[in-house]
Amino acid sequence: MSTSNRENYHHGDLRTALLQRALAMLQTSPSLSLRGLAKEEGVSPTAVYRHFSDKQALESALAAHGYNQLHLKLQHTNATIERAEDLWRMAYTYVVWAQENQPLFSLMFTTECDPTAPERVKAVREITSFLASQIAHWYPKQYDEAFLSAIWSLVHGMATLAMQGKIFSPTPAIPAEQSAEELQEHVRTCWQALMATAK
Repeated sequence: MSTSNRENYHHGDLRTALLQRALAMLQTSPSLSLRGLAKEEGVSPTAVYRHFSDKQALESALAAHGYNQLHLKLQHTNATIERAEDLWRMAYTYVVWAQENQPLFSLMFTTECDPTAPERVKAVREITSFLASQIAHWYPKQYDEAFLSAIWSLVHGMATLAMQGKIFSPTPAIPAEQSAEELQEHVRTCWQALMATAK
């Protein structure tokens, strides 16, 4: 598509296209620039600045997208849970999503959350409220800030370790399917161990 045609995108269309392009760029490099994004998408820097005032604004929009996508995945898993003992499945979903979206996941948790970026703030608030509500529902007696922090530390810690290849990563000796099964079992047993201490 020519630059002139791209400049004629509707406001929402160009923003969406820019976000998709930035997501693709993240796969090859964690360093993003608005001018680089403009070049990759074939539009002028001015067109990009109309949607993202600076790099932080772009990162906040990408992070919001990530939180929303993770939220949807967790909601889908939550629909299959019928008892507290199965809540580990949401932890596993979190860990797997982090592995499958490593560049975006890293950006979500290593860039500053701009309090003036309503899209990101809203996405963080919604996924946090959703997860807290599920813990409160299934573990009402244990529910408090310390319990939430313990769960967060466990799940996010496992996700980070898995991303770094410290636990259950596929190798020539361990095929992906076996690695996934072992990771699932690891998440389940770790979750159960934490819940056992909270009774």
